[in-house]
Amino acid sequence: MLAPAKINLALEVLGDLPGGYHELDSLFATLDLADELHWRDAPVTNLRLGGEVTGLDISVGEDNLVIRALRALEQASGRPLPLEIELFKGIPAGGGLGGGSADAAALLYGVNQSHSLGFSLEQLEKLAAPLGADVAFSVRGGLARGTGRGDRLQPLPALPARSLVLILPPFFCPTGAVYRAWDTARWRPAAGKVAASLPYLGAAQWAPLDIMLGNDLEPAAEQVQPQLAEIRQALRELGPTLLCGSGSTVSCWGGNLEQVQAAVEPWKCRCVAAQVTCVSRL
Repeated sequence: MLAPAKINLALEVLGDLPGGYHELDSLFATLDLADELHWRDAPVTNLRLGGEVTGLDISVGEDNLVIRALRALEQASGRPLPLEIELFKGIPAGGGLGGGSADAAALLYGVNQSHSLGFSLEQLEKLAAPLGADVAFSVRGGLARGTGRGDRLQPLPALPARSLVLILPPFFCPTGAVYRAWDTARWRPAAGKVAASLPYLGAAQWAPLDIMLGNDLEPAAEQVQPQLAEIRQALRELGPTLLCGSGSTVSCWGGNLEQVQAAVEPWKCRCVAAQVTCVSRL
């Protein structure tokens, strides 16, 4: 089962919600970059990691989102689902591309099918919402507007595929630290981006990138990791840039892989060519 990464084409932070959450207005889209999960019935549940896992220590215990997703399925279905799960990482961890959330969503969707649990996509999205807004989106995938905590989803028509380059710096942006920085200054550089894009998206057309692309967390992430501002500045001649989620991955929407890699070489970044695909599970 493939677990595609996501990108926030626009991410607006509108304010505070109860429980320490933030009110968001965001445009989610799937990428062709993906993890892969395999599972089989087993006496007890176990999660193993495969592929290239670098930079972050990924737990394989009960706090892993994949295991939490499985427990949510067990509770909702009223039956134990002990599985041997193997997760092959293709999405860089800790970069704002939603890899862990994509894995949890793939587990929800796939085990619902493989074990004939009978949940609809809407029911799976509700099961996913407590695990995170990115999990709820990734159950269905495609293109969607996310409001509230990002988990109230409005599916949108798929856009034509579009290429970009992902820049993976050799450092991370802890999500909590980025939001704390935002809480202090309340930056709103992306204000109105989602609403301005909707007339285009409703017609299954890309909005002009200067209208669509924006992320209120960019100034906060650059305060946490000042090198991000330097990296984005080095890429501006190639095309628009966008921080992915809370970082630290940056997307560049112009130039080819070789040009982008050369531009960010001083920061020892790794670059990956990718596409926005808007592929959903419908």
